[in-house]
Amino acid sequence: MQKNSAVAWAKTLAHNGRMCPRYFRSSLLSLCWLVLAQSAAQPAQTGQSNENQSTLTVRANTRLVVVDVVATDNKGEPVTGLKPGDFIVQEDGTEQEVQVFSFHQPGSEPPAATGPFAAPGRLPRGVYTNVPQYRTGGALNVLLVDALNSNFVDQAAARDAMLKFLEKLPAGEPVAIYLLGNKLTLIQDFTSDPEMLKKAIAGLKQPKSRAMTNAADSMVTAQLPMGSAAAETVGSMPGLLRGLAEFRDQQSAAQADVRVSITLDALNALARSLAGYPGRKNLIWVSETIPITIAVGRTRANSNRDYSAAVERTENLLSNAQVAIYTVDSRAIAGSTQFNVAGDPNPISAPQSEKQTLRGEAGAVASIESDDRVSTRSTMNDLAEKTGGRAFYNTNNLEGAVRKSIEDGSTYYTLGYYPANKNWDGKFRRITVKTERPGVKLHYRQGYFAIEPQSYAKLDASQKSSDLAQALSLSFPVSTALRFQAAISPPSAETKNKVLVNYAVDPRQISFELQSDGLQHASIDCAVIIYSQKGEALQTLSNTMNGSLKPEEYQRVMERSFPCRQTFDLGPGEYLLRLGVRDTRTGLIGTLDAPLTIPTQAAGTESK
Repeated sequence: MQKNSAVAWAKTLAHNGRMCPRYFRSSLLSLCWLVLAQSAAQPAQTGQSNENQSTLTVRANTRLVVVDVVATDNKGEPVTGLKPGDFIVQEDGTEQEVQVFSFHQPGSEPPAATGPFAAPGRLPRGVYTNVPQYRTGGALNVLLVDALNSNFVDQAAARDAMLKFLEKLPAGEPVAIYLLGNKLTLIQDFTSDPEMLKKAIAGLKQPKSRAMTNAADSMVTAQLPMGSAAAETVGSMPGLLRGLAEFRDQQSAAQADVRVSITLDALNALARSLAGYPGRKNLIWVSETIPITIAVGRTRANSNRDYSAAVERTENLLSNAQVAIYTVDSRAIAGSTQFNVAGDPNPISAPQSEKQTLRGEAGAVASIESDDRVSTRSTMNDLAEKTGGRAFYNTNNLEGAVRKSIEDGSTYYTLGYYPANKNWDGKFRRITVKTERPGVKLHYRQGYFAIEPQSYAKLDASQKSSDLAQALSLSFPVSTALRFQAAISPPSAETKNKVLVNYAVDPRQISFELQSDGLQHASIDCAVIIYSQKGEALQTLSNTMNGSLKPEEYQRVMERSFPCRQTFDLGPGEYLLRLGVRDTRTGLIGTLDAPLTIPTQAAGTESK
């Protein structure tokens, strides 16, 4: 920190330090000083305090339901010029009053960013933030290349299709690229530069999925050529054939468990990562996708799976973050693998369809593939419809599907309402949007789960711990759902030779609760995992900051930030810190990455 800034902070502390003893329930008195000192670094916006306070009070007692609506004509072209009165919004059949309305299209000016947690631009040395830097007045687009749930051949086709699309990328369309393999990886952050995007796509490696039976697009595994010793042995032992079929089914179901778990974790992480970006986000997921339910082979009772509850939770997270999924089936138009000559292990012999036992093995395999495809497409439709996107399959024009996905979600209307029904019973509420304009078609998210805003605090402790641990893992992108800044000071005489991290959390996103004692209560978890340069987790620290604020103290926090602090010992070296904050009532999480270098002379050295 520069000397004049340090002096300003010191003067603020001296002037306002008398408030600290009653400010927060914490033995760390300096925690409150972070809030007070920010008045020196970030002057309050004139006339903003009352607005901020009322906004937070609303967040604590009700919720704004945001619905992005895409309007098209009979030719599929976007319809512009609609007004609030042209829409009728209903929730479970009851009409709702639209209180928020805006129109967005490519090239629109981004909304004005105000307040201390607006896009900060260049930050002082040692200060980091998770506030999104990229701003646009239109929609953001995310290409998710799925190598986990797609075979090797389909991955190559998808990459070629995206390169063709990027050759004609419309001007001003911001795109980010992620790769889903054994983990979710950001390949290219948001940019509208086609050359940067093409370079990112061209440089993609095509990893072979470790969780797919048929990752190389070869024949199904259970093939016994007629006349072979194996076929004769199996034919004489019916029980062995059933056992092999059961083993195959259980193996397929176990692999599906792994794929579903990794995929849903990745989608949840994307929801948290994109939540802080204002407006609509179009997630174009190029994949063979995953099924909601699995029923395979002869052993359906033993191998059945139902992932619908987990998928619904993911859909809700995505919808709340204004993320619409556009699913693009990378398999294009394809028949059964039974007739795939390229996958025949012995192509110069009889056709593969004849290399089956006479016990209906070919028919059974074809039936399994048909069931899987129906289930997969059901998932594609469900994810798209629930989040307000579209599903594309049965087409060899993957480039066109990606293009239509971006075009469809780039022009939209945002409608917002506060539900008349304040009973947060956790049930799904169906949203219906209509217009009396003739020839106008609408599509939008189908609804939401009426989960009590503070129900997260009642979840199982292990689930909450898992959520935070996942967000703090380098295997997932940073989360922007809860905005914050962090100032990191390396060991020095002033910090008593410890690393000092001061957190400043956006109070407008925190769930405050006015309790019977007349105080505004809030609680924030602060955590950090210290990683080596090789990505090895070296140390984990966490603590909880509880605030019980009087009206004037609450007002002051609303004008600045909610504080937290951590100190820890760390020797000389190069480190990467994954810092995180979480609202303990709502579960909103924010994370950021911060590099830290501690020179040899800094550790354990007193200033002279």
